[in-house]
Amino acid sequence: MKIKFFDFSNKNTEKKQEIKTFEEFLIAIDFKFLPFPKQVEMVEFCFKRDDRIKMVLARRGIGKTELVAIAGILWHLYNNPTDTIAIISSTQSLSRAILQSISAYMLSSGLFNVKMAKADTIKLVENKFSKEPSVSAKSLKTILRAIHPTFVLFDDPLTMETADSRVMRALAFKKYE
Repeated sequence: MKIKFFDFSNKNTEKKQEIKTFEEFLIAIDFKFLPFPKQVEMVEFCFKRDDRIKMVLARRGIGKTELVAIAGILWHLYNNPTDTIAIISSTQSLSRAILQSISAYMLSSGLFNVKMAKADTIKLVENKFSKEPSVSAKSLKTILRAIHPTFVLFDDPLTMETADSRVMRALAFKKYE
């Protein structure tokens, strides 16, 4: 009787060794568009490990959600598969939509070893010893107990509708602190 072990190694090591830049990565996952140099700089700024809180304020349509919240998280987890990331936005549905896009790129690209993908969490095989999901989707109203992500990414914590609410503004500032 042969004992069969599950192979947790990355099956795409040749493909992984070829990808060295963010732009090459976007091509490999068949991303919607290639960014301009300033957009690449924005993603690098957001995921630089220097223990500073970073905020990107830019007009609508510049690619903050697409490039930072989706492609940036994918690129970060591609290079750091044991890290954990919490996405927080004004509503659970917005966070889940971002997570759905991340999950779709992970599954279609073949570059990630996805162990589990649910509506509000994704777990990578490389993160198997952690209780935390690799990526989780939360809203401002979610209680954030017992999670300790490597990165917390706020994407549109205030919408045009919630910005007029003193309660929602206070809640956003409280979570951000």
